[in-house]
Order: sequence, then structure tokens, then C-alpha cells
Amino acid sequence: MQNRAFSVDLGWLSRSVLLKPLIKSFFKPRQLKRQPYFVQYRTSFGVINFYNSGKVVFQGDFKEEFLRDWLAAVLDGASLDFDCFIGGDEAGKGESVAGLSVAVVKVRKESLPDLMLMGVTDSKRLDTQRIFSVAELLMGSVEYVAEYLTSEKFNAYWAKLGNLNKLLDKLYGSLVKKIRPCEGCSNVWLVIDKYSSTARSYNSILSRVRKVGVCKVKFDFLTKGERYPWVAAASVIARYNFLKRRETDTGFKDYKNV
Repeated sequence: MQNRAFSVDLGWLSRSVLLKPLIKSFFKPRQLKRQPYFVQYRTSFGVINFYNSGKVVFQGDFKEEFLRDWLAAVLDGASLDFDCFIGGDEAGKGESVAGLSVAVVKVRKESLPDLMLMGVTDSKRLDTQRIFSVAELLMGSVEYVAEYLTSEKFNAYWAKLGNLNKLLDKLYGSLVKKIRPCEGCSNVWLVIDKYSSTARSYNSILSRVRKVGVCKVKFDFLTKGERYPWVAAASVIARYNFLKRRETDTGFKDYKNV
């Protein structure tokens, strides 16, 4: 048996999603070990730890196609009544060098398992090497739009708007509107990682993206939005673009992680 590990964080899903029955259905555990913070399933393929947080860790010889089918079944059980998902995040806001990178990603519902199998998560949890490898996979498989503001361009916007949140409102609004509607799409769930505590930013973005093409949009402006895979994908691409441009524009490279 090959000893491989795969983990996925499903804490963003409702607790009403029955992960345990799905695990039993797919992997037929022979033993069950209970701990205060997780349940362990022993199967003919290896070990599955299901944590109370919603994180699930597979250790053993679990085939990728098998994991994909399981993830698809979990998502079906979650009753996500959307045809596609759009996420937005930015990188560089708190950096002392270079500019601001913003990305918006669109994922069709049937592609969410593939996104999770790539190991997509909040870019702050990934080292630089992993960001580069995951971002390159993402950019070849999902639709996305991105913008990078050099420090000069950022300063020009700042002189005009005088407020970072207003700038992000404008950037997200324009980027989401560039996303092409999916064929046959009727409902979209848009989640942007929350960068402002005021209602102004929410209303500003909503007024710009009330519809994406002909699709109706549910818009959520959420703290720790990267727990949603489609927002995490935007986080990774935004960070990747930031690191690449920082190296090009300033010569600074994170040699520690590359």
C-alpha cells in the first residue's frame, strides 16, 4: 500500500451535511476510533480522520478518482443550489514593497472537487513554492481575472480616492463584471474576503455586480472568506501575481521558500 496523505477542509459546509454516512458508504470502515476532537475510520485503503472542525485527512492508498467521487457526493449532499461560484481576494495590502494584487476566480459547480483535489487553500497557509505550483495549475484550469497595481499606479488611485477600501470596491466591481457568464447558468454565489467593516463596500460592490451576465448573484462579504475553495483559489492567484511582480519590479525574491 502506498502511504500518501490528502487533506481537505470542509468546515465551510453546513454540519447538516452527513460526512460520516458518506465515508461509510464509500470506504466501508472496519474499525472506528473515537477521540474528543476527531473520529478515525480504518478502511482497506488506509485511515481517515474526520475532525470536528470539518477537516478530513486521508492516509493510505486512496485513488484520486475515488476521492473526487466522494467529494462530489459530499457537495451534492450540501445542496449548493448554484451553477457556479465566484471568489475574490487580494494580496500586498500589508506589504512594505511593491503594489497591490487582486484576483477574481470563477468555478463551475462540477469543478469544485477538482479544485479541492489540487490542494487549494488560503495562500497564507502555503509556502512560496507551493503557491507557485498550485497557482500554475489553477490558471490552466479555471477562469479568472486579475489586476496588479504598481506602487506608482496605487499612489495615483490613492490621490484620487483617498481611501484603500474605495479602491478595492472599484477593483472588485470591475473585475467581477469581466467574468463571462457560464452557459446555462442561472444562479451564482459570489464571495469576497471581507476587507472593510462598513456597509459602504458591500453596497458598492453589490451595485456593480447585481448580475453577472444573465445570472442572478448571491453576494457575501465574509471574514475569513478563504475557507471557501473558490475564494482560496483567488487568494492563491493574487499572491502568485504579487510575488512575481514584486520580483520583476523590485528585484526582491523570497529565496527562503523558493
